[in-house]
Amino acid sequence: MLNSLRARLGLSARSFRVVSAYYLSYIALGMVSPALGPALPFLAERTGVSLDVASGLFSAKALGFMLGSFATGRALERLRPHGVIQVALLVMALSMLTLALTPKFTLLLLVLFVAGFFTAWQDVGSNVLLVWQLKEKVTPFLTGLHFIWGFGAMVTPLIIVQLQLRTGALLAPFALIAMFVAANALLYVRLPSPAPLQATKVQAAPLPLRPLLVFMAMLFLAGTMEMVIGGFVFTYLLRTELSTAQVAGGVTSTFYTAVTCTRLVAAFLLLRFSSQTVLQAALGLIIGTVTILLALSPSLPVVWIAVLLCGIGEATLFPLSLALAPQYLTAVGRATSLMFVGASVGALTMPLVIGRLFETATVGPQVIWYYTLIGATLYAFCLLILRITPKGMEFSAPTPQAANSN
Repeated sequence: MLNSLRARLGLSARSFRVVSAYYLSYIALGMVSPALGPALPFLAERTGVSLDVASGLFSAKALGFMLGSFATGRALERLRPHGVIQVALLVMALSMLTLALTPKFTLLLLVLFVAGFFTAWQDVGSNVLLVWQLKEKVTPFLTGLHFIWGFGAMVTPLIIVQLQLRTGALLAPFALIAMFVAANALLYVRLPSPAPLQATKVQAAPLPLRPLLVFMAMLFLAGTMEMVIGGFVFTYLLRTELSTAQVAGGVTSTFYTAVTCTRLVAAFLLLRFSSQTVLQAALGLIIGTVTILLALSPSLPVVWIAVLLCGIGEATLFPLSLALAPQYLTAVGRATSLMFVGASVGALTMPLVIGRLFETATVGPQVIWYYTLIGATLYAFCLLILRITPKGMEFSAPTPQAANSN
């Protein structure tokens, strides 16, 4: 069965094993990334701080992720790449256990900073190494990688809430998550790391500024648009009195379900259509949906459909930004690290900006739709800039030896 699947994917036995390790590790990442959200009320109660103060844990993690993103590219190019992933997974697992046991809020801030730093190693590293391994075949697999993240993200809230209610503590759910994350480090034992796409001299060359800034902006916009709808639509529905809390939770779930399922469908669409074509269709869907929503009187059915369509549109923006980058930025490791810095800056700043505008009388809850419309338009402008930007490289044709490894 596995051999049949491998043949249909066009992968060698070695590449199939490597890609499988990245996918399983990305499920682990999906379990760690959203774990703080459902645990936040319990952590605030245990450490004796208000929920408002406890939300600073998100900032500590985002700051760690941003600094970790800076470091990942250099680490992948100077150390054994799969060793970098192993260290990241083990530290992430240890962070989960420490998070469940630490009674002091200041120590929690430190733990979340460290967790964010090494989460970046695993997140950025998996994306870079998948490009190194698959080269010109990478685009559908990169979209699939971000799809598989959703499995971990969907089960984590259930694990944390249910086990905490049963045991009265966070140790059981976080220990279960930590064991799964740590077990993934074993996948890389005696698994050869892929070689960088370029020679050392090319890796050390300065990155072209224009495409670098464009891709940093694309990840900033893709990440923040997803965050703004996913993070604020629940509050939007309550503030506008369009639904109850239970229904608003269902609308939020619809958004993430649409994102996850669309990434699976997109992995197959990308076998027939170019990344640019898929991105243009996605942006057209978002811009058209939000424009119609703003023109109509708000109602629950209209908002629910708009959230679904925006989830479908936004699903491909982040992974396809990463898939396009190697054509313009030759040093893939350093370039991807800096692109993730752009996403991290968005995670640090935009919740504060949107939250403040959300409370104003002049803008109010509609800010989530204004920002989504502006963000999608700016992303489309970034694509236009790329069309007139010379490509730094095409994926080089593999040598006979390399061809056999794929």
